This record gives sequence, C-alpha cells and structure tokens, in this order.
Amino acid sequence: HFAVLYAQDGNHLFAYQSPRGAQMALDTRLPTSREIIIVGIEPLDRSREYDPLSEPEFTSYQTLLLSVIKPTIDSKFRTLPDRENTFLFGASMGAVFSLATTWHNPHIFSKAVMLSIVPFCFYGTDGDSLILPNITNTHDKARAPANGLDPHTHPDSIQTGSDVLTKPTAVRSFSLYFDSGSEESDVGLKSALEELVADLRQNVDSSSGVEVDVVHNHFAGTGHNEADFGHRAVPALQWLLS
Repeated sequence: HFAVLYAQDGNHLFAYQSPRGAQMALDTRLPTSREIIIVGIEPLDRSREYDPLSEPEFTSYQTLLLSVIKPTIDSKFRTLPDRENTFLFGASMGAVFSLATTWHNPHIFSKAVMLSIVPFCFYGTDGDSLILPNITNTHDKARAPANGLDPHTHPDSIQTGSDVLTKPTAVRSFSLYFDSGSEESDVGLKSALEELVADLRQNVDSSSGVEVDVVHNHFAGTGHNEADFGHRAVPALQWLLS
C-alpha cells in the first residue's frame, strides 16, 4: 500500500502532459527510496478555488477534495489512508490552498509542501491580520458538524471552510515546507514569507500541546516558473518522504 500526495495544478505536473508539465515533471523528481501515489487535480478557476478569501469557490473545492476525491482514491487504489501518509503539494496559488487546507485539517494531512507561496493571501483587508485561526487548547476537540456525526470516526463529516478549524485530540503535530527563489518577480516575497512563517508559529498556543514543524528553504538564482519549481521539488519531496 502507498502514501498519497494530492497536488494542485494537476494539468501541469507530469512530464507527459504538456510543455509546462514537462518543465515541472513531478513524476521524475521522486526519490527512489519510497513509492507514492500522486493525485494531480486540475482546477476550474485556480485564482478563486485556491484563495481562502474567495468564497464559495475555495470551500467548494476544499469540500470536493476532502469528501469526494480522497475517499474515491482510497476506495479504488491501495492507499495508506491515515494522516501520516496523506500529504498536500502546491506551487504559487496552489501553495496557498495547500497551507490553508492543511492548517484547517491536520487530522487528515500530516505534511504539506508549498513552493513559492503567495503570502499576501493570508492577511485580511487591513493587510495585517492573519486569517488563519490560532491553535489553542480550546481546539483540542473537533467541532461536530450539524449532522451530529462524530468527526473522529467519520472524518468525511467534518465541516470545512476558512472559518472552521478542527483539531482532534490525536493530532499533536504537523509539518510545513516552504521555499522561495531569489529571482521571483516580487522582490518582497522572501521577507513576506518569513513574516508569514513567524506569524504561523505565533498562532500556535504553547498550551495547546500541538507542534507545527516549519521548514523554509531559499534558493539563489531561481524564479517563479514550472522549470524552477520542478528543480526545487526534489529537496521538497525528499523532505516529504523522509
């Protein structure tokens, strides 16, 4: 049985798909030490489906992933469906979706890779307030949805969306990998990402008992494009599968 990586921008991921896919070529970047299933999901409107401030598109796509795509993959393939073997991957706006979804659903995803994330999407209209909720000891119980099902035994019943954080008591840690390139068009991206990482760490209350492991690698001479994402995916995937 195999771990599963759910990857955004599924139409430009694999070497055989398109010229852009050949540049990313995620299927050729995997370490040989471990086999894994990659599920590439093609967006309808990535600018809205991946943005946690865009509703209802963001919640609709997140619900599709959690309630339809993942259960379907687990039922049709030989997967390891537990959180320790379920991961998210995204670049640019796909990284935005991957972070927001992992942060809200660490009972489903234990690790996420975010290449060249757009940090500005995580701040409110004032440009200063982080929209991701704090992780405190008050979140140690998962919030039961309106249908009354226990989210510990029926994970597909858990509410999703940018205003809900579920944190079953079994979840005590999750891991986030970020990277950035020195040649990205937005010269402030690296400092903005560093600020986001610092804010994420502050959003975890020390009394919660939850640990968020955050890695940030900065690569000189690389930009914001599929070719550079593909090269930088190699260390990211090595980290993911270690």
